[in-house]
Amino acid sequence: MGSQEITAEELEEIKKDMNNPEGGATITEAQEAANTEAFWDNFFNSYLPKLFFLLVPFYTLILYALYHRTRSYYVEHQIFSLHFHSFVFVALLFYLLVSYYLLAQYVLLNQLLVSLLLLGVLVYLFLALKRVHQQNFWRTGVKFALMIGSYAISFLVFSATALYLSYLMG
Repeated sequence: MGSQEITAEELEEIKKDMNNPEGGATITEAQEAANTEAFWDNFFNSYLPKLFFLLVPFYTLILYALYHRTRSYYVEHQIFSLHFHSFVFVALLFYLLVSYYLLAQYVLLNQLLVSLLLLGVLVYLFLALKRVHQQNFWRTGVKFALMIGSYAISFLVFSATALYLSYLMG
């Protein structure tokens, strides 16, 4: 899944085919599809991990805002945030290994695994919040929903910014 660059010979071949109305369109469409795939590969392999790393302090701020009455220090929320993001990365690593080596041809099973992974991460987060902050089910549920919503908005803003910057940088 590396970047796909065009050699000088391939560029000349494309120019010849573009002058030929019968064959030029398909090569141009194929090259455009390859460029699009290379862009997304670069985004997911390069920008997304850095984006999650940048989101850790924002996640900590959300935790601190939701649990400020528990008299916990910011550092305690930072440790919880790092712990949770570490769990997510380990879960993603597990998914990538299973998906790549066992389920590469089975799209439906792969989608099921992604759904189970997401559900597992959400359940883990809920139970971790309940255990660490020792609040009842309903109070934890409300704070969990607020945290997920706030984190999703932060993630969308950061992702859109990263996509825009990666598009500008080529």
